[in-house]
Amino acid sequence: MVKHILLTMIHGISDLYQGKSWPNKITTRSDEIHKKFIQLVMKNYTAKRQTAFYASQLSISPQHLCMIIKQKTGRSVSDIIADMIIMDAKSQLMATDLTIQEISYSLNFPNVSFFGKYFKRYVGVSPQKFRNSFQKSVTFAAYLKTNRQ
Repeated sequence: MVKHILLTMIHGISDLYQGKSWPNKITTRSDEIHKKFIQLVMKNYTAKRQTAFYASQLSISPQHLCMIIKQKTGRSVSDIIADMIIMDAKSQLMATDLTIQEISYSLNFPNVSFFGKYFKRYVGVSPQKFRNSFQKSVTFAAYLKTNRQ
């Protein structure tokens, strides 16, 4: 159930990330590839992180996929995949009591050490520090709310 909620949230954030809702009618082949790529990433990001996988699913070359995604978003394919992984990791760190090891395995990392290094590369702090800072800010907000009444 938590995974379903997180995927729904990621889908909504993806639409916001693009700054628009998907148009009812896709106008170009590039738009279609872009939309299908985002859908594939949302469905497969925990298991498949290679550009070649997504290109194969879309029946195009990895180079063509990279060019289209860069043109449409200004970001690389690997950056978009990493964004999804990090969004999910942050959501789990903030909204669940799962251990960092459990979160690491849910995102299909081979071990918690690799997950920690990956997370720190993109976020700037370790998963534990991220969780602690979030919990402190929530605790402080609750403290402020109770003392204002």
